Amino acid sequence: LEKDPENERAGNLKEKVEGRIQEVRRLRRVADEQYDAGEFTRAAEEYQRLIELSPGDEDLLLRAEEAATKRDQLEAALTRAQSELNRNRYDAADAAADKALALAPNNSRAKGIKKDAERNRSAVAKHLDEASRLIDSELFDDATRELEKAESKGAGSDERVKELRQAAEDGRQALLKSDATRSLVLEDFGAALEKYEQILEKRPQDPD
Repeated sequence: LEKDPENERAGNLKEKVEGRIQEVRRLRRVADEQYDAGEFTRAAEEYQRLIELSPGDEDLLLRAEEAATKRDQLEAALTRAQSELNRNRYDAADAAADKALALAPNNSRAKGIKKDAERNRSAVAKHLDEASRLIDSELFDDATRELEKAESKGAGSDERVKELRQAAEDGRQALLKSDATRSLVLEDFGAALEKYEQILEKRPQDPD
């Protein structure tokens, strides 16, 4: 039976339309999945591809705009979180990372920033604990080095750092005075003078 050319063209057109519909549905499903997963950059790109296929779809236009907005908000939060982490401001880094996670709960960058902040915060605490132990053992120079390590990780404004640094300095000065007194008793005046000069170098107004 000879085919009707008109019916054949209609059949081809139908197949083409149906194929386009299937492709649009597939791309929409992929775009929605990426959006729901917090992959806003990729979702925005997929929605733009869909808009090219369905230029008059208002829902797609709205969805693409929402994806682009959330993409920008996420990137801003991540940039802020990384910047605060680099400045050793761990609470601020956590807060910015939490904003990112509120938008994209599975975002690996935000989780990594929070993990780094917690690791550095823990390291600071260990340095301070070690400094305190060394002060109790009258190892004041070693204690000062531990405090410097803590400060290098952002603990400079921590009240405990100030207290421990003062305790280390007080202990160092007390030890120098004790050594100076011992030198005087032994009549080692040169050594005693050297110790007193070290004391006055740090505390010119020391009444003792």
